[in-house]
Amino acid sequence: METKNGQEGPAAFIRATLISLIPFLKCTLWYFIIWNQTPGLWNAVLKVLPVFSLLLFIYLRGKKEHKWTSWIVLGLLVSTVGDVFMVWRSQLVNGMAAFALAQICYIKAFGFTPLKPAIGVILYLGSFGALALLIPGLRHDTFLLVGLPFYSVLLSTMAWRANARFFAKERTCKWIRLSAAIGSLSFLISDMIIGFDRFYSPIPDAQVYIMSTYYVAQLGIALSAAEPLPSQKRKIN
Repeated sequence: METKNGQEGPAAFIRATLISLIPFLKCTLWYFIIWNQTPGLWNAVLKVLPVFSLLLFIYLRGKKEHKWTSWIVLGLLVSTVGDVFMVWRSQLVNGMAAFALAQICYIKAFGFTPLKPAIGVILYLGSFGALALLIPGLRHDTFLLVGLPFYSVLLSTMAWRANARFFAKERTCKWIRLSAAIGSLSFLISDMIIGFDRFYSPIPDAQVYIMSTYYVAQLGIALSAAEPLPSQKRKIN
């Protein structure tokens, strides 16, 4: 079903993407069924499989020869490096560095038009408020004391640009832009859970909440690279 302005409706968007997302859904299910608390190579493989399946999704349904797609793909690839590091708690700094590069890739994809500064202000204030609670737990680690606020700025900027782009006056599917906005906010939530679990107070079953919101985040961002349905492209052209 199409909306009056020729864009995909939510039902059509879901139908058109579900088949291509079957590998992602299966890999995500496997992760939550098989995963265990013991760090190791097997857990690392399980953890990155859903993200690699999103790369397959982009190959099947992504916009071809499009800079947006290239930056999203690069961001997903760098994210898998961060995923592997984060399997081991001692590799938090390396994982954060990899995800910082991923956020830069996503920022490049989303761009800075339209600006919508109010969205940025809200997100930055929220992030700084969370950081204020976490800083006392970082006092004995100078690198994290500097690195975590820096990463927080990058993450908030990525979420700002993804949500600002939802309001862009462009002839692309609004449901695709909405998926990026939702994904970016889910990324914020996932990383916030990591921060509070490690530096504020342990959260029961934190890994379940962290990874479920993380996979939703990467899914939403990957969907933003999806090619519109042929019927939509005819309307646009």
